[in-house]
Amino acid sequence: METSTKAAVVAGLAGAGTLNLIHETARRFIPNAPHVHEVAMQANQRFVFSPLGIQLSKRNLYLATLAGDLVSNSVFYAAVVNGMGRSDQNSVWKRATLFGLGAGVLTVILPPLAGLKQQPTRNFAKTATLTAAWYLLGSLVAAAGFNASRAFNDH
Repeated sequence: METSTKAAVVAGLAGAGTLNLIHETARRFIPNAPHVHEVAMQANQRFVFSPLGIQLSKRNLYLATLAGDLVSNSVFYAAVVNGMGRSDQNSVWKRATLFGLGAGVLTVILPPLAGLKQQPTRNFAKTATLTAAWYLLGSLVAAAGFNASRAFNDH
């Protein structure tokens, strides 16, 4: 595997780990924190497991969703930092900012369009803002890790 690809995979894991750690911690301690896991669980049950005739317990659905989130977000963040053939630091930061914010905004907008329930909250603006900010943070962690790894390997 090429050095930049390895760096992107590790950076993607770091970004996804950061995002999931923030979500899982915040939903336990911050009132009206995003509950993205509930929307993701709905989506997995409706679009993945139900069509296959699989009915998971709530705990197993949660664990499957968490694993799927880690994998899919890792791949997403790795693609963002290593994508489009431009890996200079400035391009990586720009892509991370654009795609991180975009992912966060789409995470807020898409569920109702897909027939899923909105995140449970009494303060939609706060929840939407935190969701977008946390996806952005995950992508910035990935960008920082990727750029640091590239700088280290260049010396």
